[in-house]
Amino acid sequence: MKTLAILAVLAGALGCGSKSYSQSVPGYPGGCPSFGYEEIIGLINKERSARGINAIGINTPLMCSARLLSANLFQSKRCSHTDTFGQSPWQRAQICGGNANGEIIACGQRTAREAVDAWLRSPGHARIMLDPAMTSAGSWREGNYYVVVFKR
Repeated sequence: MKTLAILAVLAGALGCGSKSYSQSVPGYPGGCPSFGYEEIIGLINKERSARGINAIGINTPLMCSARLLSANLFQSKRCSHTDTFGQSPWQRAQICGGNANGEIIACGQRTAREAVDAWLRSPGHARIMLDPAMTSAGSWREGNYYVVVFKR
């Protein structure tokens, strides 16, 4: 329970908590900021479009969830879907006021294009990224740690 409270405070401090994610955060118009969101999601949507799959839209609570994990991975220099607090993608999404149906991460890629290419080469990651049922996502990049969290 202590871990959940710590993450909830962190999510709130990021301007992405369940009560504040839709409110404007100073310096970040429109709520939770997303470093690299346009580039990462743009590349994913380009791949989806090339296959006749609808584009995904922005999901602010999932941007929060992606930011929590990306920052955690960057700080801990690990690559895992479970953060150092023991939280799963589903738990982080809930902390941020949303719910998730899939998460993909890339660690060490130098560019968003390299991350997307790595996901395309991985059957499990590609299945999530190109799933026509996915309608929205949130993404974040901290250093060379890329996270995208999807929702149906």
